[in-house]
Amino acid sequence: MDSFNITNIKIQKANAFKKHNKIQKIASLFRLIEIGLVLALISRFSIQLPVAVRNSSEYFKDLTVTLVSPQFVFVLGNVIVITLFAKSGQFSCQSSNGKNSSTGLYEEFVEKSQGAHQYEAGCGEKQVTYVEYITEDNSTSLESKTYNRSQSEKSKRPKQ
Repeated sequence: MDSFNITNIKIQKANAFKKHNKIQKIASLFRLIEIGLVLALISRFSIQLPVAVRNSSEYFKDLTVTLVSPQFVFVLGNVIVITLFAKSGQFSCQSSNGKNSSTGLYEEFVEKSQGAHQYEAGCGEKQVTYVEYITEDNSTSLESKTYNRSQSEKSKRPKQ
């Protein structure tokens, strides 16, 4: 009975090798068919490639003519301006916090300019500068500084 098991195993092994060889032959056949299809597609596309390049070049020439035309540039410029105008929030009369945008801009300017203000008055030989300081509690102080011209800047005209 032991010899019967050994011969049975040998038969199963032989059948597995036959099955494996069949699968390898079928895989080889599919590889050959695949290579044939790839070569056929390459030859087909190589014939159509010059026609495709010519058609696409004509398309891009027409597209270039359209993009450079004055009407397209005008429309594109207007679209950009309208987009920027819409993004700036100028379509709505009031901003999101309820204040008018021009009033908000004025208030921002006033806050930033509460530092030093300078007023200059020049006359002949001396120049006087008045500096007004505004503090946080809205009290003001006024200082004046006098500047004299240096001697080298004076030029005399020859008498004629």
